[in-house]
Amino acid sequence: MKTSIFVLFSLSIFCSSAIAQEELKIDRIKRDKEYLYVERQWIEDSPCITVVFRCKEDVESEKISYRAFFFDKDKKQIFELKEYTSWSTGAGDLKRLPFQIKGGDATEIYFGIPERLKNDWHRVVVVLEIKGNAESRVMEIYPTDKMSDYPVPVK
Repeated sequence: MKTSIFVLFSLSIFCSSAIAQEELKIDRIKRDKEYLYVERQWIEDSPCITVVFRCKEDVESEKISYRAFFFDKDKKQIFELKEYTSWSTGAGDLKRLPFQIKGGDATEIYFGIPERLKNDWHRVVVVLEIKGNAESRVMEIYPTDKMSDYPVPVK
C-alpha cells in the first residue's frame, strides 16, 4: 500500500513537471548573421545566435524572459544578454516580437554577439521562461555539451 502511494505520488510529480516543461520549447539554436542592433549601433551581417522556439498556448511576448549566457573555453561565464536583440531587414524598419505569440507557431529571436566576444565565446546557454513561472523554464546549450558543466545563474 505504501509503495503504491509512493509510486503514484512520484508519477504525479514527474507528470506535472513534464507538462510544465512543455509550456515553452526550444526547437533550434544556430549560429547566424543578421542585421542587428548590437552595442548601440546597427550592424549588417552581425554574428548572432538564432533561436527558434514555440509556446504551448498564446502568450504575450513581454511575459517571456529571454536570456543568453556566453561561456569561454574554460567554461567560465563571460557575458550575459538579458533580452533578445532587435533586428531589421535593413530598410529602416525595427523588428520586435509581436505583442501576442501564437501557441504552436515557431517564433525566431536573435542574440547578437558583441564584437569583443566574437573569438572568445565557445558555448551559449539560452534560457527562456514565462515570467513568474519557474517551472516553464527551458534551457539549451549550443553547441551541444553537458549542461551541468555550465553554471547558469538563474533564479
